[in-house]
Amino acid sequence: MSSANSQRRAKRTTVPSAASKRREKNTLLHSRPLSSSSDEEEYFEASLHQLPRTLTSEIKLVFPDLASRAQPNNNGDTARKLLAIPTYHTASFSILEINDKTEAERLRLFLRFKTYAQTLSQHLKQIDPLSSLDIPDIDGAATFGRATITIYDEVSSTRALLGYSTFLYMGVQIVHHPVIGYARLAVHTVLMYARPEDAKEAFGRMEQVESLGESSTTACRKDESATL
Repeated sequence: MSSANSQRRAKRTTVPSAASKRREKNTLLHSRPLSSSSDEEEYFEASLHQLPRTLTSEIKLVFPDLASRAQPNNNGDTARKLLAIPTYHTASFSILEINDKTEAERLRLFLRFKTYAQTLSQHLKQIDPLSSLDIPDIDGAATFGRATITIYDEVSSTRALLGYSTFLYMGVQIVHHPVIGYARLAVHTVLMYARPEDAKEAFGRMEQVESLGESSTTACRKDESATL
């Protein structure tokens, strides 16, 4: 009898929740590493999603220029929509504390992310000149468009887009990533207004750029070793 009850409980736990079904429906490209490096300090993960309704109000407050371009009734597959690319980066060491060393590391990771976003924007503009994107700066305000006093909440964004667990640490909500963990995790999100298929193509181009960049870096290191 107890075995039958256990089986029924197991079946219930494997049934996807309504929230997870919504997240899956909004996911255009699942999470994947964008660096082929074996060095865990270079681990860089991203995915592509349609923006869920729970984040729409926040986008209007943080990115008014981007949000103003979105048309409320654009529901077709070929229509431009608000999309998101959450990215997850590995710091060289724990960045939970706040000091000069951790702030410098956070800045390094943000600048790497910003370069990624700028290159992504170039590819997206080549595909569709009417598309646009923005990112929260290191303090959470809009970077490329008109900034407001409201900052982007990366924690609630991660919960809405991917459902990763979060917890309270020293009075602050932080994300627990399934691969990176939390102590060395940096979270940065690209928000864009684009056709889903165009965003997929630009995302794919960036995968190639990251792969080629890593290959070039590896080759350079081998050349340097050979000359020593």
